[in-house]
Amino acid sequence: MILLTIINSLAIIWIIFHKDFCVRKNESFGVHTFLGLNFYYKHKGFLYIPFRNKRKVETREDIESMLKGSDQSRRQTLNAKFSWLKTIDEVNQFVKDYGSVDKEFVHKLVTGFHVKYLDKLSK
Repeated sequence: MILLTIINSLAIIWIIFHKDFCVRKNESFGVHTFLGLNFYYKHKGFLYIPFRNKRKVETREDIESMLKGSDQSRRQTLNAKFSWLKTIDEVNQFVKDYGSVDKEFVHKLVTGFHVKYLDKLSK
């Protein structure tokens, strides 16, 4: 058993110091928050170790940047994000995530979506 541990350790050390082995940080898009590590061997990713949830971190950073902006830019961004939503579950998650940015405008978008969604169901 000890021999197997030594062989595995030597193999890992050899892979790490081999020239085709690479480790890269995975960061969020806006603020560059550290999310995890990508391990590559011969330019092919073979292991990803996450440290933070990417969707939650990027959503939080997006909300923080929207709160710093003007009302017009905030509404344009919310409208653009909302235009990609297709299901009720996505809309409910949108309300949960972005409801704190502009509650009235988000409610207006959601109400319009529900009307369109119900029209599609009735046809």
